[in-house]
Amino acid sequence: MSSDVNARSEDAPNGLKITKRNFMQLLGATGSSLGLSGAATGSGIVEALDADDSGKVQNVYAEHTKDDLPELSADQTPAVGITDQGIFGYDASAGQWEQFTDEPVQNLRETDEGFGKVDRPLQTTGPRTIHVAPDGSDDAAGTENDPLATVQEAFNRTPVFIYHEWTISLADGEYLTGKDNFATRTGLHLVWSADNFTLLGDPDNPENVTLNALNAKFFGKLEDIHFEGISVKYLTQFAGPAFVRDCRFLGKTYRSGTTSALSGKNGAVDVGRSQVGNREDPPDYAIQHSLYDDYLLKACEVYSKNYVVDNSYSKQARVQIAGNTTWETSYGLGDPGSATLMVYDETIYVGGFTTVADDFNDNLLTDRITMNGGGHGGYRPEWSASESVHARNGELVLPADSDAKAAVPSPVGVGTWAFDVKIGTESEGRGPPDHAQSDGNDDNPSSGSAFVYFQYTGDGEDYYRLRLTHDGELVIEKSESGSSPTPVASGSWSGDWDKHRIVIERTKDGSSTVSVDGTEVVTGSDSFQPMVSDEHVVQFENGLNAQFRVDNLRIEQD
Repeated sequence: MSSDVNARSEDAPNGLKITKRNFMQLLGATGSSLGLSGAATGSGIVEALDADDSGKVQNVYAEHTKDDLPELSADQTPAVGITDQGIFGYDASAGQWEQFTDEPVQNLRETDEGFGKVDRPLQTTGPRTIHVAPDGSDDAAGTENDPLATVQEAFNRTPVFIYHEWTISLADGEYLTGKDNFATRTGLHLVWSADNFTLLGDPDNPENVTLNALNAKFFGKLEDIHFEGISVKYLTQFAGPAFVRDCRFLGKTYRSGTTSALSGKNGAVDVGRSQVGNREDPPDYAIQHSLYDDYLLKACEVYSKNYVVDNSYSKQARVQIAGNTTWETSYGLGDPGSATLMVYDETIYVGGFTTVADDFNDNLLTDRITMNGGGHGGYRPEWSASESVHARNGELVLPADSDAKAAVPSPVGVGTWAFDVKIGTESEGRGPPDHAQSDGNDDNPSSGSAFVYFQYTGDGEDYYRLRLTHDGELVIEKSESGSSPTPVASGSWSGDWDKHRIVIERTKDGSSTVSVDGTEVVTGSDSFQPMVSDEHVVQFENGLNAQFRVDNLRIEQD
């Protein structure tokens, strides 16, 4: 047999079967008693793709179900099991069959060069690096001195089963060839991850290696399928697990319709040290779910027009965004409408709704126990506050005449901000010893205002806020690019200064309303929309000559 791992079956002595086509012929030659999915028809062991070469599949089994596949010893592996439930590989270290794919076996028969469905080699026989360069040729050997020209051809030469380290190394430049001008339109990849598969560009300068788009379908273990140091102009789709580092996914628009930078199905995608979305020309969404996919973003920069994540297509997806990931978008983290679980840092959002909730019943503002007790999903957020601010008897207390401030992270750009408010001194015995009965007047306020910044960027230059005056006026104000605040809408309400429920609502079209105890008292509209980011907060600030107390805070993204 030729030492080239891409050697075709006609080059191999003694009828050795190493390509997808001959693999299917081998299965079909065993009889027709089972009729498995119209492809695998044998009833037992198909011997010796090459029994003497430990780098190749040793045995292939064809049975009705996974449970019918035999237990094997290490010397009987690598082995492949073909069933009506899909294709399996035997993990000798775990002593069990693991699934490559649940897709019908007959898909291996299909050919479509535009989508990478060609008669690829069945299995690796040793480690290899395939080199690709814009000035190469797809008739080349794929070596460093004789590179291929397209990523698609490199995929076409990649075996179905990966048993050795396999790297596709891309030289600097643009790769824009392929169906519909896509850099790659890969077909079915069944990856038995005994070693790494890597699409490698320039990790230090990923902008130097540009693909038009990437549409890849993989089966295997997350840690063994790597994408490193590449930039993708348009949509990137991962159907299967992928480990991504030092990449740029820009998600530009190349045709009408909703755009996103990342999309996929049935896979866990671990993205680190990468850019998702283009700040100058952001996609509608950074991530768009389509099926049962999971995303983990760590130390990334994320940019989008609307929301970071579009959940509308998936009911069983999960997104985790680490606290060291920065993001900017118009409306917030997630587009609601599904059962998607989202986690940002330690904050948990369930059911597609981005929610911040606090009942202050633990009488703490920091160092709080998460996933235990009150709040949405059992979570209480961490606050930053001036020294005089405290929590006592289930309330957030901002003392009088001190410009007391308290802020909580909130990734909501449009939605609802609801809270109970009480203006006036704490009752007898409330407050810690150093604050009890020393926070201001016992009477109702006679001067000053309190503020609720419900859309507040980290640098403080862009915001919307609600101003509550000492005499009962409510005013929505805005600031753009650090300008002095200007009124958007105002109203008043006749009532005492007992505890009341205030609800602020803002919609995508710029409409804002304020309700007190269920009665709408302020309504207005303004098109200005501060960009929501990971530094976005809701901040309470007291400038009254009386205490300002907050309880039962709940923020929900629409």
